[in-house]
Amino acid sequence: MGTRRGQRIAYVGIDVSKDKLNVAWRVRDGERLEFEIPNDADGHAEIIRRVTAGRIAEARVAFEATGPYSTVLLLNLSKAQKVRAARLRPAQARAYAKAIGPRGKTDVLDARILCDMAARPDFTPTDVPELERLQLQAMARELEALINTRASMNMRRQSATAAGGLSDAFNDLLGGVHAAIDEAIAKMELELERRIKADPKTAEFYDRADSLQGFARRSLVQIIPELAAAPQTLTPRQMVAFAGFDPRPKKSGSSRAGESWSISKMGSRRLRRMLYVCARVAVRWHPPSRAYYEAMLARNKPRMVALVAVARKLLVALWVMWTRGVDFDPSAFTGRWSPDSA
Repeated sequence: MGTRRGQRIAYVGIDVSKDKLNVAWRVRDGERLEFEIPNDADGHAEIIRRVTAGRIAEARVAFEATGPYSTVLLLNLSKAQKVRAARLRPAQARAYAKAIGPRGKTDVLDARILCDMAARPDFTPTDVPELERLQLQAMARELEALINTRASMNMRRQSATAAGGLSDAFNDLLGGVHAAIDEAIAKMELELERRIKADPKTAEFYDRADSLQGFARRSLVQIIPELAAAPQTLTPRQMVAFAGFDPRPKKSGSSRAGESWSISKMGSRRLRRMLYVCARVAVRWHPPSRAYYEAMLARNKPRMVALVAVARKLLVALWVMWTRGVDFDPSAFTGRWSPDSA
């Protein structure tokens, strides 16, 4: 989006909370404005009106990812013609704030820091997926939260039992809660599967991936929404980084720590977790995955390193299947992926 002579670019930072938004914005001549506004549809419309008024040709908006509160804001901002919005990872904003060293932490200071990040040359707008795919992703994440709640309750119950047990009445109450959660999880999985099969692209991918050993229905209904909501222009290597599976060196001075690289863990923890679980199953039942895993062990790689490498290979294979609409290619486990493959 270009600007004509006399037109200006507005740099906007928004600190997002449940009920309100703290907005800090400036233009090239140094003018700064700050205001607070409700975090609702009317508030979002008012932000757009203010930061695009007059001779503003483009408003670059930066804010942190804060779950559903930032998702609605991103959707509303993306509808405005003059607005380019970037939803940043909280770790990015924290690292930048630490680097410039503000004295204190308040909502206003956070908005100012995000405003400065919007003015950086490397500002990159967030790719906004279709609303239906965002809804699918939101449902999958709610399912994940419920599964984690069930696991946490089970651990606490086991701990209480080991410490002497709970009363029969309390155990009966907990049993009813667990049964209700189990039923809710089963219904959510069925609803996610129904929605996935209702979309031609996700349904086609679901059928292809379902035939691979290591990918159960429960895994696919959580993986597919994440793939569908990811930026669709990513290359396989970029997708690896998007999931945080990219290896990073760690070495300083004479330290030998850099001789063994670790993954960055800077991307989607959900994709990492789900692909790692699938890799543990795939090395037992999926021949290409098992062959690659055993080759890694034969090179004296630790088992955890080998499993992460299998998870990375599975992600690349799935991403090629998703973006190209092709079947699984076993050669993905025998060498590097290239644009001419598949």
